[in-house]
Amino acid sequence: MTTCAITCSVSSQQLALDSAHHRLVEPRANEFEFEIDIDNNESVGFQISDFTHAGRAYTVSVTAKRNGTVQTWAYNNGVCSSPAESSAAEFDIDITATAPGVSPLIGGGVIRIQPKAKPD
Repeated sequence: MTTCAITCSVSSQQLALDSAHHRLVEPRANEFEFEIDIDNNESVGFQISDFTHAGRAYTVSVTAKRNGTVQTWAYNNGVCSSPAESSAAEFDIDITATAPGVSPLIGGGVIRIQPKAKPD
């Protein structure tokens, strides 16, 4: 399985999303695409981790809708992980990062998984 990390940074007190994964492309701000090879049974999962900003440790929680259906991402050891996906899908994700004594940071984005184009 391919695991793609999506990272959170703070921009004007909103969360901006990014990724350094070489196969997770960002066509627009906070929008990501991943091309999956369904014929070779490829699967992919996504992770969003807790982070530190301005000296505070923020804990993230992710609410995701997969093709319109609410999906649970598992939280373990400071990381929210999506279920493994092996088919085309689109996620709308909402992220809330909380730290003691300050207002939550909120952000969101879109992840698209699309089948690999077949050669002619």
